[in-house]
Amino acid sequence: MTPQIAIIGGGAAGLAAARVLTRDLPSCRIIVLEQREALGGVWKYDTNKQQHPMYRDLRTNLPKEIMQFREFPWTHVEYEPNQPHSSFLTHRQVLQYLQNYAQQFGLESLIRFRAEVQQLTVLEGTTSYFQPSNEAWPKIQLQWKEGNDSTIQSAIFDAVCICNGHYHKPAQPTIPGLQEFFPGEVLHSVSYDEASRFAGKTILCIGGRASGSDIARELVMQGNAAHVYLSDSACSEAQTTPHRVTLVPATTQFRPGGTVQFGANCPLEPIVDTVLFCTGYDYDFPFLPSSLIQAGQRRIRPLYHQLWHAQYPNLAFIGLPHSVVPFPLFELQMEAFCSQLVNWRLDGLSDRLASADKDALSGGVCRLRVPEDTHFLGDAQWEYCRQLARFANLLEASEDDNGNDISNYIATNKAIYDHAGKARKGALPGSVDAYRSLCYERNDSLQTFTSWSCEDSNTLKDLSACTRV
Repeated sequence: MTPQIAIIGGGAAGLAAARVLTRDLPSCRIIVLEQREALGGVWKYDTNKQQHPMYRDLRTNLPKEIMQFREFPWTHVEYEPNQPHSSFLTHRQVLQYLQNYAQQFGLESLIRFRAEVQQLTVLEGTTSYFQPSNEAWPKIQLQWKEGNDSTIQSAIFDAVCICNGHYHKPAQPTIPGLQEFFPGEVLHSVSYDEASRFAGKTILCIGGRASGSDIARELVMQGNAAHVYLSDSACSEAQTTPHRVTLVPATTQFRPGGTVQFGANCPLEPIVDTVLFCTGYDYDFPFLPSSLIQAGQRRIRPLYHQLWHAQYPNLAFIGLPHSVVPFPLFELQMEAFCSQLVNWRLDGLSDRLASADKDALSGGVCRLRVPEDTHFLGDAQWEYCRQLARFANLLEASEDDNGNDISNYIATNKAIYDHAGKARKGALPGSVDAYRSLCYERNDSLQTFTSWSCEDSNTLKDLSACTRV
């Protein structure tokens, strides 16, 4: 009997899942269900967008030397006219990379496009091809529609990988007085596309992380907005850049007359024309029954090690952690999933459920005790990646971090990530993003990298050795 495995989603995570499955479990039949008409997921920019997280002029905030799959490094980039020849690329170039990856490994033939999953059902009483000797893992049924055909198609699988991303459901906090006292336009960054339509306007961007900072900068430098207030809870006092962006504390309320009030005793109370929420997204899996998962507050439960459904480990969620280097993490998650699928060596059911509850109640691996941060990794991603490598039998539990190819790879990723992050944080949010002129070259065997500015490509700017983690 040929094992059947389904992948939901044809973006970066789904492509990584398809590649690892076809490589590590070649005897399985793989199908990828992608609801759009082409692969690429969030990186497939829609020129007619109404609700899509990708906007026209987005560039990556991570360098390409870590925005790549381990077995498919970037070899050539077709730079666009007037684009700096740096390591920070446009969404069009990332999409081309994913298309090349799919072509290299013959993945597109596995994908059914315009296939929208309607329902996932765990078939209790059945037995998956994959299961340990002391547990019963049931098969999983998927139902979906293809194209304009309203007919429901159905198939039963031995394992399912959910790879449909987490940029579908905008998260928009409630701010007192916004609905009652603010007469202007309110939108979420999912509806933002290009800056020119905001010319001459005063804008409040709520959320000062990567997307908020980038959009604020773009609004004034490319869109000629009159002024942008960038509101972030991490800010303790107002600071203004030379480029008409003022960083302010968290927005607390709108007052009669439409003025905005900020926290931390900030004296500013401006009147703005537009409110733009850059507050991220919540996880959304409309095809999953509430009896199978609990979603909300930017977390999914019960999950074991941010990857497996705690009760049914033949159901995997690829790519839920955020504040990470995504492509390498997708790849390692899938390698761990494949290895354990054929030979489960981890906890039994009761311990998995207990571990999942602990994560959900304590704020995930970082133990921040904030439900919304359950899937936040940040600096914890490196140990998580090494843990995945151990689950995948790529790294022995007792093995020293020096000398192993995977350890060197993870350590070099960390070194470049830290360097780029330090360069990014060196500037006030909303100011000139000089860090995007940086270029990198990896040296995994020494856990080092070389970096320089593409604006002065003949001069070596920095040679940095990774601090072991």
